[in-house]
Amino acid sequence: MTHTCFDLSRSRSKPLRNCLAAFLFAAFSAAPVFADFDGLRTAVAEAEETTEEEEESYSSGGGGGENSLAAAFFELFVQVWIVNNFYMSYGEAPYLEGKLIRYPRPVLAGAQDKPDIEFAPVSEKDHWFAAEIQPVWMNGLDAGGSWFSFRGNMWRFFGPWIEAAYLTDGTEHLANARLGANFSIIQTNPFTLGAYFQWQLWSGILDRSSGTMGAYIDSYPFKPVALHFRGGVQQFDGYQIGEAELRGGFLRKKAEYSLGWRWWTVQSNSGTKIEVYSGPFASIGWWF
Repeated sequence: MTHTCFDLSRSRSKPLRNCLAAFLFAAFSAAPVFADFDGLRTAVAEAEETTEEEEESYSSGGGGGENSLAAAFFELFVQVWIVNNFYMSYGEAPYLEGKLIRYPRPVLAGAQDKPDIEFAPVSEKDHWFAAEIQPVWMNGLDAGGSWFSFRGNMWRFFGPWIEAAYLTDGTEHLANARLGANFSIIQTNPFTLGAYFQWQLWSGILDRSSGTMGAYIDSYPFKPVALHFRGGVQQFDGYQIGEAELRGGFLRKKAEYSLGWRWWTVQSNSGTKIEVYSGPFASIGWWF
């Protein structure tokens, strides 16, 4: 295989070329580099071949049907989910004039001889949105760039999640665009759990499209701390790319500042790991 300018032996002292924030330069340029864009091409090809070999010898076992315990658990989950999601209202941002997620208050309703208790939102706002921009660096690709994200809840429990990313080493590039939605499962200020579903398009050194799905956690345990986790899988025809990111930071009014780490794992459909790429990022976000 011919080596490009991304070869590890030629890039140990190579400066970052993609306008990473100045305060990130020293930390990011010191991170180890394990592969390059050519390595990503090779890892994807190997993952596809491994999947084909594993599928030839794979025999799926039969799964058991639903039982009464599972059905009861599912019914309870649905009831809790409705109570937790349908009556929520929101503040302008976490910690700004109270909390982001505001629980409903009970009110008396019905006739005097047959009073009833209903729940009323404490705020008229039934949605929230947040946008962020990230300077990023990926070890193993010897490449950096930027990542943009826009997400929120439009109808208390459901809303858009749109992303765009661009990485380059100065010669080749890897771009990603995603369009999808997030779906709330549990909403509280210390712990919010949800799922996301997106369609994505890769371009540049990878020219492919796929679905991606996973789960996310948002936590605002005490002022001004913000914690976030995301984990999922990009499902291609013949292989997968597992994805995860962890970040923490703080809020100042409607602005959120954080630092984090992102992982991509190229693997076969049965989970055989081929290659791992990871790197740091910073985030500046705004709530509205």
